[in-house]
Amino acid sequence: MNISESRLRQIILEEVQMHLLEHYIEEALKDLDVDEDDPDYEKYKKMSRRALFKKLGTWGAGAAAMAALGGGIRAGEKDIEHGIASRRATHEKERADYKASDQYIVDELDGVLSRPSNFSWVWGEERGEMQTEPGSTSVSLPQDFPILLDKDHGTIGVLSPEYGVYRAVQEDFNDQVDKETKIPRLEETDTISGEGSAEKWKQEFPDTYGLPRTPDYVGAGNKGVFQKAINAGFKSDVGISRQYKAMIYLPLNEIPPTMVMPNSHMTPSEFYVHLWDKYALNRLKR
Repeated sequence: MNISESRLRQIILEEVQMHLLEHYIEEALKDLDVDEDDPDYEKYKKMSRRALFKKLGTWGAGAAAMAALGGGIRAGEKDIEHGIASRRATHEKERADYKASDQYIVDELDGVLSRPSNFSWVWGEERGEMQTEPGSTSVSLPQDFPILLDKDHGTIGVLSPEYGVYRAVQEDFNDQVDKETKIPRLEETDTISGEGSAEKWKQEFPDTYGLPRTPDYVGAGNKGVFQKAINAGFKSDVGISRQYKAMIYLPLNEIPPTMVMPNSHMTPSEFYVHLWDKYALNRLKR
């Protein structure tokens, strides 16, 4: 359960007050020469605070105890303020150090790739649906994917080509973690311009790889379609949800270099350079 800073401060202050109250009550009783072995000593301590201070007041000790308690609480409040400020400063420094580290970039890339919904697209009218796994800390809203229905392997989701580029950037960055200078696989001078439009490439995508545009629901799937995709260069090492038996994607080296990809509207090399600049290069500017 998360506790707000104001509530945490209140709890700490209450603890300080109770500790100081008990301390000054004991001091007041000692000033009145009430011995700890006296049966009345424990009786006084068990009184309600209001009743005890009223009793102390009749002995002339209540005002002194209250004054001491007030001073102690004010000192305790200052200690609390100082502690909160110190913890906040420590947290902010830790956060700044983390954002300047390689681990921050690793976590950012992992976060994007852990949500297949970031790579949703369609090449026709048939649609699949990605749901968040029960108990998962990641949130994936229902999204659309082209699907293949294999007679032996069941429902297979096809991620957009951008996924393969992200994976290449992730792999290249992870290989160079903790190195002062990061060397990208592709430089600006390596980029290749696109041919045609993203819509054209999207429509022609299944035909390019010999994949059925529409799943064979009547016949419970096309036999061998999953293996055909693997033979065409697709990979399936992706986390899946219960709606899918597999998720497949094209690695960077299998995406046509002139393809204008459906979500980024960039070619694979252009998108790679864009992502490298966004993650690895910008790390040095933080």
